Amino acid sequence: MKRAADELKWDKTLLEDVYKSIKQSDYENVYMLMKKSSPNKKYVCSIICHHEVNTIDVYIEIKKRNSVIVNKELLFSIEDTDEQNLFNNYGDLKWVLNHKVMFSDKDYKQVYS
Repeated sequence: MKRAADELKWDKTLLEDVYKSIKQSDYENVYMLMKKSSPNKKYVCSIICHHEVNTIDVYIEIKKRNSVIVNKELLFSIEDTDEQNLFNNYGDLKWVLNHKVMFSDKDYKQVYS
């Protein structure tokens, strides 16, 4: 944005104020890509994305119905920070058993369980 402001001769003070405000609030760009309940309805699996400046870190998180986290682990990181590409490539989340879940790309070339 600073480069665009320089090129277009914009006043950068507004950009700097917004940047400072975001830093002071400890803003995190974290969102849920998808969520599914287990067949026995005891657990919920979520695919969580932590959108950083240069990467998107994709986590799988399994919680009990009372919101206690049972497991959370990093599945992968991608350097393409356009989340639309992530949404287009990944999208299948399903429970195989009451205690096993699979997340994959749409072609099943990358499968995580």
